[in-house]
Amino acid sequence: MKKLILTALLLTISTICFTQETNNFLQDAIKIYIDCDDCDMNFIREEIQFVNYVRDRKVADVHIIFSDQNTGGGGEEYTVEFIGLGRFQNVNNELVFIKTKSDSEDDFRIQSVNTLRLGLVRYAAKTPI
Repeated sequence: MKKLILTALLLTISTICFTQETNNFLQDAIKIYIDCDDCDMNFIREEIQFVNYVRDRKVADVHIIFSDQNTGGGGEEYTVEFIGLGRFQNVNNELVFIKTKSDSEDDFRIQSVNTLRLGLVRYAAKTPI
């Protein structure tokens, strides 16, 4: 019985310590606002965990805008604009990727996340993270 109580106590303490460490880590993380109608935000949040997601672009460090236009082959060209705000004022970037006619929705989700990661590196590199 004592072993069970001791194990439960140790698990509780380690969980509290890990949670505090994670919260401290995320305090330094960049705050991003994503403006995208076609994106799977749940997937993005699961795959990119080194940032804080905000719901108001006014408090964001980086405002990310996805825009698209049709291509001649029936696909879509996506432009991802990274607009630096606050501590990243005037640190802007733009990346482009193509969703072909034959790409699945999963292919699009993966391309979106990879493009976001690539664009966010520039900002994350300027933080303690």
